[in-house]
Amino acid sequence: MAKRRVLCFSIGTFAPTAYALGGNIYGKNLVQRLSEDDGIELFVVNANAEANRQGTEEFFKQMGIELLYVPVNPIGPATFQPERRTFVGAMDLIAKKAFRFPYELEAHNQLHIAKAASWAIGHWRADCVLFDYLPAVLFWRGVEQIPVPKFVVTVNREADLYADMLAVDNSPRSRWIGRISRWRLARLERRIHRTFDKTIAIGAPDVPSYLPAGRTAVVTSYLDESPELWRYQGNKTLFFVGNVGHYPNRLAIKYIVSKLAPKVLARVPDAKFVIIGASPDQVPVEYHNPSIDLMGPSTPAEVERLFKTASLFLCPVENTFGMKFKVAEAASYGTPFLASEQTMLGFPYFGDFPCLHLDDPDRSADTIAGLLRSATGLKALSDNVLTRQRNFAASQKNIWSRTLFG
Repeated sequence: MAKRRVLCFSIGTFAPTAYALGGNIYGKNLVQRLSEDDGIELFVVNANAEANRQGTEEFFKQMGIELLYVPVNPIGPATFQPERRTFVGAMDLIAKKAFRFPYELEAHNQLHIAKAASWAIGHWRADCVLFDYLPAVLFWRGVEQIPVPKFVVTVNREADLYADMLAVDNSPRSRWIGRISRWRLARLERRIHRTFDKTIAIGAPDVPSYLPAGRTAVVTSYLDESPELWRYQGNKTLFFVGNVGHYPNRLAIKYIVSKLAPKVLARVPDAKFVIIGASPDQVPVEYHNPSIDLMGPSTPAEVERLFKTASLFLCPVENTFGMKFKVAEAASYGTPFLASEQTMLGFPYFGDFPCLHLDDPDRSADTIAGLLRSATGLKALSDNVLTRQRNFAASQKNIWSRTLFG
């Protein structure tokens, strides 16, 4: 198979981090899948903080992938200067300062990034440019002048997710500023999707409905099977992993501690819940319970231990944005899991899998109680997870070259 040269442009963090967030897992996984594809020769431009340079360069050296690392200037005096010394440039900066959305100020006055990335296209003779994250487009000024086909991966419906985050602050001033900043982000999101050659979603609900089918695709991420798989321990431990500072995780944690856990404990009094990502002071005291361990931040080793030993992983996230990488992690370990119907939309190969019904915690608690009381049921669920994971992985060979080049 003839290889096509793909330049992947990323603002993600590839250096080692204390805790593997979903975005970090996604970025590394995408690079791995692209590099494994028989039809792709991969090159990467990564724009990130200078502090992450060494760890990032070591990561790509181990992967055997050529990298151009471009430091992102920290927010400082230059951030608050117009990119163009014109009236339009001044008004652009005023709008950004007053009604900014995520990454907008961070990307302002980073003109050196586009210059370096444009050089990389010619140096590596790239056949196309793949942006691994829609907000990364902000960091490449003049993206419309890229001389080769350009593709963008969307991992969320960015404007809709931002609207959910804005809902946390209900002050009148925040509401009207938020509406304008959300409108600005939605306009940018639509413009990117309409001007790029193709949009690739990692979750089917995120495909822009206003684009023709030939300019969209879905490529579902998956993780390699772990060398050490889940084994039944009979400990009746259920766990969730997610930083409470991320709004969808906050809602999921609230659902577990206020609705699901009390009903499960009424049925299985010796069950134990572990929540990584929220400490006791971040959860209302009325929801504290000796059977709910609010661990706060933890280590990758502890998360791995739970994936290999806990009875069930839970993912009661109620939005349909992207895909939840902790469920992909559970699948890679063969860990029995139950996720919301919304979450499962990001995992088409688990089509008829049992779910958590967020609007019916009694029904969900009955399902959980039945599994916790049955070693056979948990083992069968684990086998089901592994079978689906293996079959799906086998079907994805060269999926990226097939998607990009037909």
